[in-house]
Amino acid sequence: MTMTPSQQRQPRGSACVRAGAVVILPAAFYLYVWLCVEPRLLYHQQNPIFVATSRFFRESLNHPGGLLEYVSAFLMQGYSYPWAGAALITLIAGLICLATHGVLSRTAGRRVHPLVSLAPLVLLAMLHGRYRHTLFTSLAILTALLSAYLYIRMALRGALPRLGVFLVLSAVLYYAVGGMMVLHAVLCGVFELVRARRPVLGVLCLAGAAVVPLGFAVFSYDVVAVRAVLPLVPTREGVLASPKTLFSAPVALHGLLVLFFPAAAALVGLRRRAPGETLPRALTAAALFLVASVFMVWLTFDDDVKRQLQVDYFAEHDQWERVLERARGLPPRLYDVYVMHDVNLALYHTGRLLDDMFSYPQGGVPGLQLTVAEKTPIGYWKFTRFCLEMGRVNIAQHWGHYLMELSGERPEVLKLLARTNILKGRRRAADTFLGALAKHPLHTTWAEDYRRRLDGDPLMSADNGLQHIRTVMVDRQYGYGGGRVFTYEALLTQPLQTAPSNRMAFEYLMAYYLLARRPEEVIDRTGRLGDFGYTVLPRHWEEAAAVTMNANRGRNVNLHGHRISDGTQRRLGEFTQDLVRYRRARPGDEGPALETLVTKWGDSYFFYGAFGYSEPRRGWRLRKPDAVTGATR
Repeated sequence: MTMTPSQQRQPRGSACVRAGAVVILPAAFYLYVWLCVEPRLLYHQQNPIFVATSRFFRESLNHPGGLLEYVSAFLMQGYSYPWAGAALITLIAGLICLATHGVLSRTAGRRVHPLVSLAPLVLLAMLHGRYRHTLFTSLAILTALLSAYLYIRMALRGALPRLGVFLVLSAVLYYAVGGMMVLHAVLCGVFELVRARRPVLGVLCLAGAAVVPLGFAVFSYDVVAVRAVLPLVPTREGVLASPKTLFSAPVALHGLLVLFFPAAAALVGLRRRAPGETLPRALTAAALFLVASVFMVWLTFDDDVKRQLQVDYFAEHDQWERVLERARGLPPRLYDVYVMHDVNLALYHTGRLLDDMFSYPQGGVPGLQLTVAEKTPIGYWKFTRFCLEMGRVNIAQHWGHYLMELSGERPEVLKLLARTNILKGRRRAADTFLGALAKHPLHTTWAEDYRRRLDGDPLMSADNGLQHIRTVMVDRQYGYGGGRVFTYEALLTQPLQTAPSNRMAFEYLMAYYLLARRPEEVIDRTGRLGDFGYTVLPRHWEEAAAVTMNANRGRNVNLHGHRISDGTQRRLGEFTQDLVRYRRARPGDEGPALETLVTKWGDSYFFYGAFGYSEPRRGWRLRKPDAVTGATR
C-alpha cells in the first residue's frame, strides 16, 4: 500500500528527533562534566599513581582487575586538563551507551529506542556529580558490556561450545576487570533465557556470575571470598563496606547503574513487539526524557562535597583566598579537622589567623596532631607538609617516608622528600627522589628542570620556599613518637628556640593557647608582637586580654604599651549581659538566649572562652572524624 506524504514524513521526523537526542545529551553531558563536576577535582580526589616503568606494569598484573587499573590510571592523567578529562569521560560514557544499544538490540532481536540506550549516560552523570565514581568502574562496565556483546554475537549453536566460550571469556574478563565480570555473566544468562530459549545454559551462566569470581579469586589469587566481588560496591579507600556505606546515595546509584543493564535486557527481550511511533509521540518522549534527566542530575549533584574538595584542592595549590571563600559555605557534616587545618593555614598566609580564626569552626588545636582518628593518608600528608613549612624538616622527612610506604610513590610526596634532602645537604638522596618523580608522566618536566637547577646551584638558593625554610629550620634533634613524649605545644615551641623569628610557629602557638583557653600565655608574649610587625593587638588577642583583665580586676596585666580599645570593652560588657541572660534562663527557654549569643558573638573569643567551641553561625560547628576509621571524606 502506498503511504501518504504525511505518513512518510512522520518516520523521518521521528528519526530526526532521535538523532537530536543522541547529539544533545552527550553534548550536555560533556559540558556538565567539564564546567560543573570539574575533572581536575576527580583527579585530585582519587590521586591515581601511574609510573611509566615495566615494573609498575608487571605489578599491576598480579591481581584481578590490575590490568584495567593500570589503563584507568594512565587515562586519568588527562583529568588534570579539564577539557580533556571531560572529553575522556564523555567518550567512555558514549561507548557504554553504544555497547548497551548493541546488547539490548541483540537480546530483543530488533533495534531498541535510542533513549533506552542513553539511560546509562544520565546515571553516569548523576554518579559523577556525587564524586564517588571512578574511571576504573566505567571502563569495567564498558569491558563487561563488550564481552557480553561478543558472546551474544557468536554463531555457535551447541550448548556445550557456548558454555565453553562463556567460561573462557569469564575467566579472562575476571582477570582483566575483577568483580564487574558478574555483569557480563548476568547479561549472557539473560540472553540465553529470554532470547535464545536455552534455560539450562542460561541458569549455568547466571550461576557462573558467582562461581567464576569466587573460585578464580580464592584458588588462583588467594583473595578472601568476601572481596571477590567487592569492586561491584564502591567504598572509600581502606574502608570495607558496611550497612552505612551500602545504603548511601552513591552506592545506591552505582547499584542502579549496574542493575539497569540486565533489567533492560530482560524487559526488551520479553517484549516481542515495539509500538509504532509518530512524530508527536517521539517529541513528547524526547522532551520528557530530557526534562527528567536534567531534574535528576540537578537533584543528585552534591555541591557541598564539591566545596569540600575545592577547599582541599585550593589549599594544595596555595590559593588561600579561595580556600576561605569555599569553606564559608560548607555544612557541619563536611566541616572536619582537615578543612579546619586548611582554613587556619589560609588565615595564616593571608595574615588573619589571630583576627578571624573564630569566624570559622575550631577544635582543640589549630591544625592536625595525628591523633588516632587523624592517622589517615590525608592526615599524614597535611601534617607533613605543615611541618616542612614550619621548619620541622626531620619530622617532615620521617612522616614523608612513612606516607610513601603507606600510599605508594605519590608525586607530591616525592617532591617533599627531594626538598627535605636538599635542605639537609643530601644531594644523592635528592637525585633518587627526583629520578623516581621523573617516571610520573605529568611530572617529568618538573623533575628534570629541578635537577638541572640543582646542578647549577646545589643549595637551590634561588628557591624562595627552600630559603625561607632554611631561616627557620630546627637544628636540633627532638624526640617524636616512640617512647618520647611529643605534644602539639612542643611541636610549636621548639622551632622558636632555634629561630625566634619563626612567624608561623609563633602565630600557631598563640592560636593554640587561645584554643586551649590559656589566655595568660598569650598575654605574656604581647611584647613579641612588634617583632612580627604588629602595631595593634590582633582582634582575638585583644578579646582574650579583655576577658583576662575583667576576670582579674585589681591585678596588673602588662600589655607592653598596648591597650584594650573602648569598643572591645563595650563588646565584652554586652557579651557578659547576654551570657548571664542565657545562664539564668529557665530550663527549656534557653533557645532564644543561645541564638542571640551565637548570632552576635559566635565568631569571637568571648564565645569560645565561655563554651569551648566556636559557632560563627547557628549550627555551624566542627565535625569530629570517625573514631573507628578516621575517615571524614
